[in-house]
Amino acid sequence: MLSINYAKKLGFSLIELVITVLVATLLAAIAFPTYQQHIVASKRKSAMNMLLSHAAVIERFKANHGFSYQCLSLQTSTCTIKGQTFNVTPVISSFIPPDTNSPDYELSVKVYNNGKAYELTANPSSFSSQKDDGPIVLHSDGQRLWNGQNCWPINNKTC
Repeated sequence: MLSINYAKKLGFSLIELVITVLVATLLAAIAFPTYQQHIVASKRKSAMNMLLSHAAVIERFKANHGFSYQCLSLQTSTCTIKGQTFNVTPVISSFIPPDTNSPDYELSVKVYNNGKAYELTANPSSFSSQKDDGPIVLHSDGQRLWNGQNCWPINNKTC
C-alpha cells in the first residue's frame, strides 16, 4: 500500500502568498500618502528657510544701496537712487533650490511703496509635487503668508 506523507511541506501555499501580498499592499496604500505629505511639507519648509535667507540678503542689499529696495530686481545691472548710481548684481536666484534640474518653487520679488517695502514670494512650480501647496509669501515688515492664510505652518502642521 502506498503511504503518502504530507507532514513535510516545502514552500508556501497559494493562499499564504495571496494573504502576504494583500497585507503588503494594504500597508503600502496606507504609508504612501503619508510619505507624500511628508515630502511636500519638507519641501515647503525648505522654501520657507530659503525665503528667510533671501530676506537677509535683501536687507544687506538695502543697507548697501541707499537704504532703499528700489533697485531690487532679478535682472538689473545698474540703478540710480537720489542721483547716486549703483552697480547691482542679481540678489536672488530665480528658483528655489538653485542646484536642481526641476525646482519646486519659482521665486519672485515685488517692490512697492516707492522702494520702501518688498514682497518675496515662492510660487510652487506647476510640474512639481508642490503644485497644490499654495504660495509662500514673506513681506519686508515680517508678515508671513501661506496659501492665503496669515501664517506659516510650523512643525509640518497646517495653520
